[in-house]
Amino acid sequence: FIAGQRTALSGSDEARVQVLGDGRTTLVCVMNGGSKVLDLNVPLLPEAGDGHEFYSGRSVAAGQTISCPLPTGEAAVFVLSK
Repeated sequence: FIAGQRTALSGSDEARVQVLGDGRTTLVCVMNGGSKVLDLNVPLLPEAGDGHEFYSGRSVAAGQTISCPLPTGEAAVFVLSK
């Protein structure tokens, strides 16, 4: 992913949500660098495909809007594949 393409996720704060893809696999990284619990609804890109959350294994579908509650200092990473 070092040579991957970063893209903005429309409607999402880049300080909290980052998207990185290599053409086949897309990572959607949600981060809470704040001082209180963060609860975001993140729309996944339909063209990125289905996948799972890296740490929990939770399955997600292409184009799904996911609820992503995060305690302070935590992160969630969704791995999507075509």
